[in-house]
Amino acid sequence: MDIRYEKRNAVIIKSRQGKYPCGNDGWVKNTIIAVNNAIERNFTILSSVGMNTHELVLWAANKFGGKQTIIYPLAPHEDKSAAIESTITDFNIDIDRATFRFIPPAGHNKKSNWRKRDELMISTAHYAVSYTHLTLPTN
Repeated sequence: MDIRYEKRNAVIIKSRQGKYPCGNDGWVKNTIIAVNNAIERNFTILSSVGMNTHELVLWAANKFGGKQTIIYPLAPHEDKSAAIESTITDFNIDIDRATFRFIPPAGHNKKSNWRKRDELMISTAHYAVSYTHLTLPTN
């Protein structure tokens, strides 16, 4: 089934960030705000694994009690059941609020699927937010 028609999906668009994110980084704060805002509007979050930016969205969706579809780019010879189990364990995912969609391997490593993952996330989103367009509240 096409995930575009299953639910209202939101994607948080991020550009490349530093390898070691810090909680005080603007993109980290804004990503968390964007995820929470989409959850409050009853969107299902499109998340993924393999990069800090995607995994922050995955963590935040789970933390704030949102539903999410985890777009998982499989590495060659990677087992789907093992991928689900490790993701659930690594991120303490509430499986009642998460579904998985797998992208089959397209090359010799997991990175070969990243473009397909990003295209799928954008093409199936009903709501897209770029964290760079958010303004943090001042205290």
